[in-house]
Amino acid sequence: MFDRREECARIVRSAKVECSAEKYMNPHVFSVGDVVYIGTDRSPYLIKRVGYDLYKEELRVIRIGETDSYAAGHWVHYSRLYLLEIGDMLEVMHDVVDATQSFRTLHAGSQCRFRGYDDDGDIMLTLVPALDGCLHITLFFDDMQKLSLL
Repeated sequence: MFDRREECARIVRSAKVECSAEKYMNPHVFSVGDVVYIGTDRSPYLIKRVGYDLYKEELRVIRIGETDSYAAGHWVHYSRLYLLEIGDMLEVMHDVVDATQSFRTLHAGSQCRFRGYDDDGDIMLTLVPALDGCLHITLFFDDMQKLSLL
């Protein structure tokens, strides 16, 4: 009876070790909804799913503006991704109009610094240099597809 109890305890310990093993942990510091850039690709992506088990170091990404579905996007190894962080420099790839009633146009080639997201999830930027006396600007989130990481 005692041997059987020890054997059961050993199996439970083994199962706990296996379940907490690295293969079930999320890779790096990425989360669903993060904006990332892949290698030298100038277009941003959104993380849709974080892989585990066989996909433990993979993240499913879709282009910003791409129709969201279960099959959308593709898997990418986390080491190829660059997370968009506050303070990162961005370059405007295509002319874009701000999300305010000022209707300021940022022209292709303009540079700005990422400041984060507002309460609506829109993008807050600091212009480098200021545009018509305006230092801070807000863009709709979908316009992120027009910004490239420098």
